Amino acid sequence: MTEKFKGTVLVVDDEPANLGVLFEFLGQAGFKVLVAENGHSALERVALAKPDVLLLDIKMPDMDGFEVYRQLKAQGNTDEMAVIFLSVLSDTESITSGFDMNAVDYITKPFNPLVVVARVEKHLTLHNLRQQLQREITERQQAEADREATMQLMRTTLDGMSDPVVLIGVDYQVLWANKAMEEQYGGER
Repeated sequence: MTEKFKGTVLVVDDEPANLGVLFEFLGQAGFKVLVAENGHSALERVALAKPDVLLLDIKMPDMDGFEVYRQLKAQGNTDEMAVIFLSVLSDTESITSGFDMNAVDYITKPFNPLVVVARVEKHLTLHNLRQQLQREITERQQAEADREATMQLMRTTLDGMSDPVVLIGVDYQVLWANKAMEEQYGGER
């Protein structure tokens, strides 16, 4: 019995055995799993499917995973997904190269499929939280811009009135006064 749908994972690996194992374990964990056996088909599938997570092998015959990732970044296709490199390369240079490219993780082969599932789940959760936070920040910035535009409109409107108007804060301090108020009672705005 599968759990509820958690997201879409694209697994890119030239080894059919790795694809089969990850397809099975990720599918049982509630993910929709797509597979690609080479870099070119990975580029096509990312463009069509827009996966949430990309598990990307580095050592592939036609195009290595680093090049696939560079092309995806150049196309702007990496902003909405978590990218995890999966490779037999375990040297420090390869691992740091993956992180320097902004991948969220690097898993070395041979891998434990349960660990891969756990890491995919964790990174997808973190990725979704970052996306949600970014949306909330954008919404808040828009709300602040709207509030400032409304305040500017109010100031302009109230400055045009001939009656004195003053805005007093909860601590009884004058926050703002229109031109008529200043002209009648003096003082700075």
